[in-house]
Amino acid sequence: LDPAFADDGVDGEDYEKHAENMRNTVKSMGMEERLIEVRRVTKVVKGGNILSFRAIVAVGNKKGKIAVGVGKGKEVMPATTKAVAEALRDIVEFPIAKNDRIP
Repeated sequence: LDPAFADDGVDGEDYEKHAENMRNTVKSMGMEERLIEVRRVTKVVKGGNILSFRAIVAVGNKKGKIAVGVGKGKEVMPATTKAVAEALRDIVEFPIAKNDRIP
């Protein structure tokens, strides 16, 4: 995966290109992503409030591989993209029973 996904310095059109490449990578791996939660986070500093977003995303292939990632960013899209990138680094495999359930 491209390390630029975790970098806060990429924004605008460049970031949208990176995000699109990430989505294509996930689809080519046969994975599906689901957005679990987006939360607005406010940090109080001397000059006022700093607003950011935290996203929790689950990625899996519905055949026993799953991962969960958390990403933070100044906007929702960078937060979700970072969460997907983190999730793809930590994929866990579960055994699946004959009835498509986790034993």
